[in-house]
Parts: sequence; C-alpha cells; structure tokens
Amino acid sequence: MSGDSEFLERNLPPKKLAVQPRLFRGPKEEEEAVEPEVEEEPVQLLVPVTRLEAKFDSSAAPRELSEDDFAVEHVEPVFQPLDNSIENISPEVAGEWGKAAKRSNVWMFWTGLGALAAIVGGLAIQPWLWDQRPGEQRSFFEHFRVLEETATETSESPTRYFEENADLVARELSETLTRYAHAKTLAEVLPLVRDGERLRLKLMEFWRPWNAPPGWTAPVQVAMGYGSSGERPYAFMKGTGPNFEPFHMVFVREDNRMLVDWEASEGIGSNTFEELKNPDLPDAIMRVIVSPAVYYSAAFPERKYRSFQLVSRDELDYVWGYAEIGTPVEEQLSALFRPGVILDEKVTAEPVRVRLSRRQEGAMPNQWVILDLLHKGWVAP
Repeated sequence: MSGDSEFLERNLPPKKLAVQPRLFRGPKEEEEAVEPEVEEEPVQLLVPVTRLEAKFDSSAAPRELSEDDFAVEHVEPVFQPLDNSIENISPEVAGEWGKAAKRSNVWMFWTGLGALAAIVGGLAIQPWLWDQRPGEQRSFFEHFRVLEETATETSESPTRYFEENADLVARELSETLTRYAHAKTLAEVLPLVRDGERLRLKLMEFWRPWNAPPGWTAPVQVAMGYGSSGERPYAFMKGTGPNFEPFHMVFVREDNRMLVDWEASEGIGSNTFEELKNPDLPDAIMRVIVSPAVYYSAAFPERKYRSFQLVSRDELDYVWGYAEIGTPVEEQLSALFRPGVILDEKVTAEPVRVRLSRRQEGAMPNQWVILDLLHKGWVAP
C-alpha cells in the first residue's frame, strides 16, 4: 500500500483548494448565502488499464471453449531434488553402506544375567508368599486320605489285596454302594455296615435312607481309592448320589465282604457337637477336623497349652481343644502340621479321632482338653 500511495503522489496534479472566509452571519443571511460551486478538475491516473473489449470482442460470434483455455502454465519448483546418483557419493560414505553400528556384547550378558537372577529370586520367595495367604478351612473330602502306612520292608503291605485285585475291588465297591443306596429300613442296612449290631442305636438315631429310585446303580465315573489306617486297609468312593448330593463313602473288607464304614463315612463320634457344648458332659471320643489355632484364655494360657480348633464333618460346628505343651498328644498333633521333608507343603487341617475331657477348672463350655490322639484319619484300625 505504501508503494501505491507514492506512485499516486508523483503522478497526480496538485489539487486546487477553494478558501472561503467563515464570517458570522445572521439567520437571514444564512438562508441567502449560497455556497459557490467549485469545479474539480478531473484526475487522470497514469496507470495502464486493460480494457476487456481489447481481449474479448463482444461482437464476435460465440465459440466453444477448448482445453487450451484451461491450460495452466507450468511453473518450475523453487527447490530442485538433490542428485543422489552413485556418482555423487563419496567413497568413504559408500563404503559404510549396509554395515550396522558396532556395539559391545557386554550389555547382552548383563541383561541375561539380570533376568536369570529375577527368575531365581521369584522361585525362592514363592513358598514364603504361599505361606502368607490366609488359611482357608477345607472340607473333609479334601483331607480324607491315608496319613500313615505301617508297611515296612519286612512286612506285607496292608493294601496288598486292593493292589492285586483292583477290578474285583471296584466291582465289590459298586455293588455294596448300590445296595446301601436302595436300603430303606434298618434291617436292610445293618448287614451292609461295619459293626452294625454295635451301632444299632446310633443308626436308628442318625441314619437316613438315600431313597434311590428303582434301577439306580453306582455311577461309572466315580473316584475310587484305597489306603490304610494302621494295619487296617480301607477303600473309598467319592461322587454324586441319587439325591444329587455329594458323597464320600468309606469301606472295609471283613470276612470276604465289602462293608460300609458308616462311622468314618459320616464322621460319627460318641457325641454330637451340640452335646459337646454341655458343661455337664465329662468326656467324649470324637472324629474331628483339627487345625492349629491361637485362641487362649485364663484357664488355658499360651505358655502352658497349644490351641487347636476341632471342626465337625459338615464344617458348621466347632469347639476349642487344648493339648498341654510337652505331652505326647501335643507332640503328635504338632507333627501333623510340620512341613514335609520331600514336599514342602504346609497342611492346614487334618481328620483325626481324639479323646476329650473336661479337666480344667474355669473352662468355658466349648473348651476341651485333648487327652489322646487315637489315630489319624477317621477309619478305626
């Protein structure tokens, strides 16, 4: 814009201005006063102007537009591409083509060593992390397994018959379980139960028929196994019964017959857990799931006793048991929960059969003294 202004100032002629006096006049004189007209001289711009008539003749006949009318004038680019031909590359640069930068292998060695150290450290602390998990109470079925084999190199294995006659044992287990499931009266179930006559009163009070429908048989896909409690071999079956409830039945073989160990299957003791809460009950023999505990009282101080929780088979009831430190029963119970030598696995609960007594004054009704550990597992030897 500054360039245009200078151009106009150089080419325009000087403009004549009319100077008129501004005198005071009255109202009448204002009406009569007429401004003199000043003729302005035309301004001639010394700028070349292109007339459209010179380029387009309006009187000429119309014509069709061609591609030439729309042609765009080619403009050379301001920046030209570099010439990267091989002739223009110096020998020093050309000699470095295709070569990777040289790096030391030391960093690879230390990286691998660090990864190896991390893996070894993770494996080393894994058992510690496992022990830090809150201990959960497992079911009886998860812990019912043989805890002690009495066979030695010079004695015969108690489970030898089961090992050498696996097919026959499996057939006997299925037949006995099927008959047990179809038993509807006490007379029908007594011949199928170990020590049935001794347990007649208990069976009358606690046994309930399975009410299996006609034609029901023991399922083929059922877990089977065997073990021993002392010199007593036993077998077990675990699955779902005709009432769609899980079962875990234990069997012993006596007089060439496979019998149901009803006490071990149902976790039956001399008393119920409800009766254990009666302060007038002096002693009891119970099948329980035992686990270490930290519950103490004035009657059972920590400096003198080891505390245990005694849980029922259905895990709905429990009482507290205490073994005096230094006694054989305390050593036996504590040994159940020490990590193994080969497998460093910490056991949290075990099925056992114990003798309980109220020999401590000031104890609460649900606190018992553990006198004896009769055997591990629930099968009586």
